[in-house]
Formats: sequence, structure tokens, C-alpha cells
Amino acid sequence: MSDNEPLPTRAEVNSIPYTEAPHKTPIWPERLRDVALLLACAVPLLVLFRLISTGLYASPETDDFCFSYHYAADGLFGTVALFYKIAIGRILPMVIMTLPAMLSRAVPLDMFIVYPLMMAGFLLAFIAVCTWVCGRLWPTIRGALLLFLGATFAATIAVNAVSFREMFLWLPGVACYLVPAALLLIVLAELTASAFADVRLSTRQTAVLGALCFLAAFTPIWIVAVIGISFAARGFAEFRSHAVLGACTVAGFLVLLAAPGNLVRLSLYPAGRQIGASIDNAINYFTFDLMILLGQPNIIAWLGIVATVSIFVISPKPVGLRAAAVVAIGIPALFLLGSFLTFFIAYYATGELLALRARNEIEVFIIASLTVSVASIARFAGQFLPSRPLQMQTAGIILSALLCVHLLGSPIMAILKTERPTFNTFWLESIHRHASIGLSKDNEIVIPNRTVHPSLLMQEDLTENPARLPNDCVAAFYGKKSVVMRAPPVSQTPR
Repeated sequence: MSDNEPLPTRAEVNSIPYTEAPHKTPIWPERLRDVALLLACAVPLLVLFRLISTGLYASPETDDFCFSYHYAADGLFGTVALFYKIAIGRILPMVIMTLPAMLSRAVPLDMFIVYPLMMAGFLLAFIAVCTWVCGRLWPTIRGALLLFLGATFAATIAVNAVSFREMFLWLPGVACYLVPAALLLIVLAELTASAFADVRLSTRQTAVLGALCFLAAFTPIWIVAVIGISFAARGFAEFRSHAVLGACTVAGFLVLLAAPGNLVRLSLYPAGRQIGASIDNAINYFTFDLMILLGQPNIIAWLGIVATVSIFVISPKPVGLRAAAVVAIGIPALFLLGSFLTFFIAYYATGELLALRARNEIEVFIIASLTVSVASIARFAGQFLPSRPLQMQTAGIILSALLCVHLLGSPIMAILKTERPTFNTFWLESIHRHASIGLSKDNEIVIPNRTVHPSLLMQEDLTENPARLPNDCVAAFYGKKSVVMRAPPVSQTPR
């Protein structure tokens, strides 16, 4: 157009036909992806809701009464010092086990109200940790996708618990094993994410991770494995930071080993110290638990979700071959070795099978190690895809949503479905027992046997012997001389 040529009029401009740009993408594929993602969250959130609501029926049992009584009599420091001397060396778990008594006095609320709220709260906190871990493993995800992965990760761990009650609904099991497991997951995710991103550990990161390593001292085998793999994945660089983490782990473990209560507990297990039997027991029971865990369809489904999301849904940040290979191979290998050694040490020290709550912790570590391994491989492979169109992302999300359905068929959900009708009766009997003992003016109490015994909510009950646990601690908690349970009729069988 020359300088002298007149500009077109408004009518001429409006008469020009409008044509859409050929590259404009329809909005419906994006909407379909978002809807598919929201629907995918439904199954894991439903599973978690049912498990959290189960926690609201939890009731104090055995050691809960011991710690509550001693907190009332000796205070926090006195209680920790006493149990450190006569029972265990785990400082953080002992503090956590006094929380019901501490909170019920501070609020104030009855301990039978505080306790189930705490159990539900710990499960929510564990879900938050799992979500944070997923956010570090896949740093580019946000919003609903992060919620989906975090909820599915937490639900997969929860429904595969060897004992759901001892993992989430009994405070000693939560304090001694679930909390250290959660701390280890944080250390694992942070060291893995920084190694993948090829980012040096800052002074602040090292200090925070060192504190977590110190507090999770009852898991030294796995912590040392994580530190070693992180060191190797960085090409054996940052020696000082990893040495600090290792020193914190050793320091925490030495505090635990120094407890006089360890010798007291070992003296109660004279059948231990048999190397041959310990190796045989470790091989048999570790293999048994591992095969059951790996045979669960929801485990295979979760690993499939990790691979699918990493390759087809997320645009991953670049990951070096060395870091991906070291983490993918090293973490599961060392975690499995650590799990076997735990079975061996437990039988060697006590002559008995590893406790259910400790096997819960191993289950968490195995699932986490397999998750990190598959994510490492998938992220490395996925970075070579040129693009991820919306149709591919939507298909990946739909496939992941379908795989989540396996959560509903897990053994824990089957038990929950069977025992759920007994929960109201169990809760009412717990409150009735609590009120009857607390309000009675008698010094020697005899209580009736329970009519229901849901395995998700209880394990040990009172006995006819007032001098044994838990009768002695229950009597001390209520300020009675003795509390015993009336012997059930011969014809009565627990339901």
C-alpha cells in the first residue's frame, strides 16, 4: 500500500470474511482431560475417606493407658526418662505416645475423644507426606494430578498394611514405626529429587535432613542406604553433606542403643541368639511377606500408574542416565536387603517373629522403593518423547483411573466391609466401659467381656489377672486397685 492510497473504511473492514487460524486447538480435549483427572481422584479419595472414618472408632489400648498414667503422675520428662530406663530408647515415639494425655489435659477433652481424633489426624498427616513425596518425585505436577498421585500412593500403602490397626489406629504402632517411616520417605524423596535435578544440597537442606535422620534413628539401615545411593547418584560428590547426614543417623542410633531399657527387654527373650534359626526364619518370613505384597493386584496397578503418568501425562525434567540407573537399581536392592536384615535381627534378638507393626514399616519401605525405582526409569525414558498431546494425556489419565479400581478389592477393604457393622457396638462398649470404671466408687472393678471384637480396632483386651498388662496400667489410669474382666461363658465365642 502506497503512502497516498486511502485507508479502508470501517464497512470495508467488516466485510472481510473471518477465518479461524488453522492451528487453533479445540477446547474440548482439555476439558475432557480435566474431567478424567477429577474422576480418577474419586477412587483413592473414597478409600482414604473410609479408612479415616474408621479411625474415629479407635480406642486406647494397653500401652496407651501406661503412658497416660505416667504422664499424669510424672510429667513428660519423667515419663520419657522412666521408659528410657526400663523399656525403650526411642525418644520421639515416647513423646508422641504421651500426646493423648497431654492434649486431653490442655484442651481439655476426655482422652477417649482425643485419641480417635489423633488417629484420624495421623492418617491425614501421612497422606500429606505421601503427596509431598510425589511432588518432589515429579516436580512439574500441580493441582488435581498431584492430589491423585498422593492419594493413590497413600491408599496403596494403607490397604496393604500387614496390620492396619497397628499402622494407623494404635498409637504405639504409629509412633514407633509409621512416624519414622514417614520421616524416611521425606529424606528419600528430597535426596532423590535433588540428585535428579543435579542440585547441590544447601546448608539448610543438610541441617533439616540431618535432624530427620537423627529422629528416625530406629531405621538406620534404610537411612544409610538412602544416603549412600544419593552420594553415588551424584558421582560421589558432596562428601561433606552426606557425611553430616550419616553422622546424624549414627548419633540418633547411639542414643537409642544407650537406653538401659534395651537390656531389660532383651532379658525377657531368652530364646534368641541363635544364628542358624534366625537366618532360616528371616528367609522364610521375609520371602512370605514379599511374595504376598508383590502378588497384590493393587501394587502392580500402582506401579503401572507411576509409569503411565511419568511417560504419557507429565512432561518430565531431564534426568541423567547415571542418577536414574543408580536410584532405580540401588534403592530397591538395598531396601530389600535392609528388610531381610531386620527380620534376621528381630529373631536373633528375641527368638520370635518380627512384630506386625515392624512388618508394616517394611511394607512402606518396599512400596516406596519400588515407586522411586519405576519413577526413575519412566522419567528417564519419558524425556525422549517429543511431545504429549492432550489426547495422549487424557488416555494416560483414564488408564490410571481404571487401574485405581484395584484398591477397592484389597484385603483391608474386604475386612472393613465385613467388620464395619460391629464398629458402633465396639465404640459404645468402649465408652460404657470407660464411664463405668471412671464413675464407679469401688476400688476393685470387674467388667463384662465385649460382645464384638473387630480386628481393625482391637487386639488385646483385659484379662482375669489384675497384675499383668494391660490390667495393671488400666487400673493405675483410673486410680483403682484392680480392674479385671469377667470370664466369658464357655459357650461365648468372639464375633
